[in-house]
Amino acid sequence: MSEPNCEVTGKRKYLSEREALDTATHQLTLPNAPKNLRAYLCSWCETWHLTKNAAKK
Repeated sequence: MSEPNCEVTGKRKYLSEREALDTATHQLTLPNAPKNLRAYLCSWCETWHLTKNAAKK
């Protein structure tokens, strides 16, 4: 990856869904962590990001 963050969303890039979910699992153990995190594939940079937003239906 050339940049650590997406140029459009500003979110951290993960090379795989597994990498993003592993990071989410760790973050959820921290104080003041969000209640949920989910991974999604960014249509702008085509890498994985984490979000607190519920899944789109």
